Amino acid sequence: MVREVTSYRLYGQIMSQPDEIERVLNAEEPIPAAAELLGGAQRVFCVGTGTSTNAARTGASMLRAAGADAVEWAAYDFALYGPELREGDAAIVYSHSGRKRFSRDTLARLHDAKVPTVWVASTEAEANEADVIIRTVARETSSAFTVSHTTAMLLTARIADRIRPGSVGDLTAVPAAVKEAVGLENEMKALAEEWYPFESLIGVGAGPHEVSAHEVAIKVAEAARMRCRGYAAEQFLHGPQAQVRRGDPLMVFAGAGAALERSVTVAQFGLDV
Repeated sequence: MVREVTSYRLYGQIMSQPDEIERVLNAEEPIPAAAELLGGAQRVFCVGTGTSTNAARTGASMLRAAGADAVEWAAYDFALYGPELREGDAAIVYSHSGRKRFSRDTLARLHDAKVPTVWVASTEAEANEADVIIRTVARETSSAFTVSHTTAMLLTARIADRIRPGSVGDLTAVPAAVKEAVGLENEMKALAEEWYPFESLIGVGAGPHEVSAHEVAIKVAEAARMRCRGYAAEQFLHGPQAQVRRGDPLMVFAGAGAALERSVTVAQFGLDV
């Protein structure tokens, strides 16, 4: 028996995003304290595991737009091979559950070095020794995290906007944009039916959109149990493009800006195969 898509917990989490993003846009979270901590640092480390690694990537990009010297790290690498910490450093750690081993180890390392830290987690995650704790949403009912990721990004955007107003655009426009996106259900259904017979999917992104290619690889693998690979545009064009066969599904994540030209090159490659 075919199960209706609306019966999946993931579906409900996806559809909750516009309302939850609207809520956190105005939520009384300690954004001023986080902005002061990160905006005044000489170096900012953005750290996470899994989907939260991609949150760290996007967060670092937004904080750089606000003028911070921010760089992303996977929690595993930061905990075991991270940089020598010094005065003037600060960090923001993303962990929806608050339980991931290397995110906790990262926090312990930061705490031992007396590095001021912002912790972004669910409303149900336990409090810890971080200097500032920002709450997103309740624990997700699906293991494929969606709304916790997008709300974490909106809250990070609020931090960036507090550091340098306008640096990440008009945040008030985000809830409506997300509502429009989740409203494309019929189009997404048609794509899913068309792509289901294929063995694998490929996602490609450039600049700030590279992270979407990496995140879609996680989501397709988790939720659809299909193979999906994510690449930076320049990486894809220098080797991995050789794997593409005629008709293979290729997703290119793009937007206005310096990376658009290279993104168009990738899309044109897909059309020419």
